[in-house]
Amino acid sequence: MQWITGGCLEASESSFSAPLTIATKRWGDIEDPFNPPALSAQPDTGDISAAVNKFKGALGAPIKARVLLSGDVPDMTVDVDFTHIARCVDAFKGSGYPHGGPAPCGP
Repeated sequence: MQWITGGCLEASESSFSAPLTIATKRWGDIEDPFNPPALSAQPDTGDISAAVNKFKGALGAPIKARVLLSGDVPDMTVDVDFTHIARCVDAFKGSGYPHGGPAPCGP
């Protein structure tokens, strides 16, 4: 990942910062232990249980932003439902990430 200050020339590599590597978590891995740094296979049944707990509104459930697994861009105005739990099950079963992610910025 690189950043650029507003107003700089996007066509010039010298406008960009030095590259920064960001370690991402695994799709569907919404609860401790996270991989990386944990070496355990993730997501696991604990992640599915955490998604169910969020759906039920259980005390100690993960925050909504970690459980909303359906859609290109999480919609924080919706509640966690079975679609998100099903996505966590899909991730547990080894299915690939089904979304393309947000569209690139700019024209």
